[in-house]
Amino acid sequence: MPLVEIPGLSKEQSKYIQSQHKELLQFARDENDNKEVAFIFNRDFSSKAVEKGVSDSLTFSSKESYNLLNNQSNLFVMHNHPGNSSFSDRDIRFFVEKENVSYITVVKNNGGVEILTKADNYDRLILQIEFERLRKKFIRQGTDQEYDKLVYTLLTKTKSGIVWRKL
Repeated sequence: MPLVEIPGLSKEQSKYIQSQHKELLQFARDENDNKEVAFIFNRDFSSKAVEKGVSDSLTFSSKESYNLLNNQSNLFVMHNHPGNSSFSDRDIRFFVEKENVSYITVVKNNGGVEILTKADNYDRLILQIEFERLRKKFIRQGTDQEYDKLVYTLLTKTKSGIVWRKL
């Protein structure tokens, strides 16, 4: 599992994130039949909520998740993709809708990690406009391949102030 160094976070926090990525994959394997799992942390990593999902999606329905997602700012959300895929259109929508989520990572069973960060120049409206423009351009049949192309294009070309890193 790679060490995730994110601007604005300390080396200690980066090491903690690395250990939590490992724990998340172990939890998914042992407690959720290798399906999606998310850990949500507050800004200083002192509070943690755990969500269990299904093979390709999550709903944040626990009281702990609700409290963090609706009462805290600068949240860090990590989740796994059992199929080793990149961010999904649902991940992007979640990241846009939850203004208080500053970081989101996807951890893959093969050890890969991807990170989205809202930079200081993040502009939600620009990201929403770009997403909608690309949706109209790429989505014809609603296939996973079309959505994957939309997400990849968005993340590589966005001017909205989100930063995408793959490790």
